[in-house]
Amino acid sequence: MTSRLRKIRRIARGDCDLWLALRQGAAGFQRLLVLKESRDPAVCDDLAREASIVGSLCHPNLVQVHDFLSNEHGSRLVMEYVDGASLRLLTSARPDRRLGWAVASRIIADAARGLAYAHLASDPQGNPLYVVHRDVTPANLVVSTTGFTKVVDFGIARSRLRVPTDPGLVRGTFAYLSPEQSSGGAVDWRSDVFSLGVVFYELLTGKRLLGDTPRTLFAPLASGTPPALPASVPSTCEEILRRMITLDPSRRGFPMDEIADALETAVTGHSRSHADVAPVLRGEPGSTLSRHRTALQPSPQALHHATPPPTEIAVGQRRRE
Repeated sequence: MTSRLRKIRRIARGDCDLWLALRQGAAGFQRLLVLKESRDPAVCDDLAREASIVGSLCHPNLVQVHDFLSNEHGSRLVMEYVDGASLRLLTSARPDRRLGWAVASRIIADAARGLAYAHLASDPQGNPLYVVHRDVTPANLVVSTTGFTKVVDFGIARSRLRVPTDPGLVRGTFAYLSPEQSSGGAVDWRSDVFSLGVVFYELLTGKRLLGDTPRTLFAPLASGTPPALPASVPSTCEEILRRMITLDPSRRGFPMDEIADALETAVTGHSRSHADVAPVLRGEPGSTLSRHRTALQPSPQALHHATPPPTEIAVGQRRRE
């Protein structure tokens, strides 16, 4: 029996549509997945880039890509479903838009661990892939209900497998760009370090770190030190953050695995674990997060009677590499 993908519910619209889907196979096998699909040729190229990069990566802090499907109807990535919420949704549901320093540090350590793996990944022949995510933002970091954080969306990533066809074109989310990325210059893993540092600051303070226009984007860091952090943040975390958001990439030589080690050491001393992150997602009945999770959960009827859409693709058929 060929396993098949059945759409259950649309999660999001945009350049790509996201669908909650069900994979069904023999002996009653079922698994919830996410379909990321588009018919736009340019966006399909991004999906192909993401498939070629993430398909070769396997790490608990990266959302896994299970398959890439393409035919005359467009292209689809078949991805792991994570029961949780993005950091963007998580912080927007909080009155002060921030998290305690220990929880924030655990989240950033997880993200750093996944990115460290991607930065150091090699192909089956042992050749470095030189992966750079290029879009590390709160929207692309997902926290599961078990408290673990995963990095998603390598759609604009660079690697040796996918040579950019748009040199000098600035891509990414404006408020999280590194200086070298914003100027259209060459980027490497240090650009992701900067972007993750910007996210870290936002989790600690509930405020955006960078300016909101091209002229003022990096003005808050012109003095060489980040704006003040809450008094509860320990000096070790402040030092880690300072090194991450240094404007000069040559002085930002702080690899992601070292960042993860340092932050994990800091939170372990306060007996903080993933179990302390999980309660942040629970929220109160009727909260933004509760409504979000309810909307994503398929009904029992959907699980057992999902109807395949007219353009359903059987896994493994009509694939174009």
